[in-house]
Amino acid sequence: MSIRAPGHVSREGLKIGRGRVARVLGRVLPSQTLSTPGRRQTGAGLSMTSMIDVMVVLVVFLLLTFATHGDLGHDVSKLPTATGAEIVTAPIVDVKSEGIFVEGERVGRLDEIEPGKVRRHEGVYNALRRRHDLAKQLAPNDPAPTHVILAIDAETPAGIVKIMTKTSAEAGYPSIDFLVNGAPTAAR
Repeated sequence: MSIRAPGHVSREGLKIGRGRVARVLGRVLPSQTLSTPGRRQTGAGLSMTSMIDVMVVLVVFLLLTFATHGDLGHDVSKLPTATGAEIVTAPIVDVKSEGIFVEGERVGRLDEIEPGKVRRHEGVYNALRRRHDLAKQLAPNDPAPTHVILAIDAETPAGIVKIMTKTSAEAGYPSIDFLVNGAPTAAR
C-alpha cells in the first residue's frame, strides 16, 4: 500500500478517496495512518503489548509467591532444637532512685551508701546470700547459682555500681549481667 497523492490511498491498484471508505480503512487498519488535509498526524504512541506482558509476569509472580493458607514451605514441627544453651535463673538487684530492691523486696536506700567507700551493702548481701543458700538446699546435686542481674538506672554513680558488683560477688554470684534502665540519648 503506497500513498500517491495527499488524501488518496492506493490499495492494490484501487484509488480510494478521502471519504467514507478511507475512514473505515483507517479504523480497520490502525497501523496505517491516512492523511487528511488540515490535520496533523501523530506518530507517538505507547506500546500496550510490552506493558501487558510486564503486568502478566508480575501477577503470575505474586500469585505464585503469596500463600494464604499459612504454609511457610517447611514443617514447623521438624525444626532443630537448640543445644548448648541452658536457661539460667538469676536474681535481679534493682538500683533506682527510690531504693535498692532484690527480686522486688526493698533492702536499702541510696542515701545510706557512701560512694567514696567501697564496701559491701549488708541489705543486698543478706538477701542474695539467702537466695543462694536456698537454691543449694532445694537442689543439692545441682551446681550453686552464679548469675545475678544488676538493673541500674543510667544516672547511678559509678561508685554505687562498684559497691553492688562487689556485694554480689561476695554473696556468691561472681557472674554479673548489667541492665541499664533509662539510658541517656546521645547529645545533639
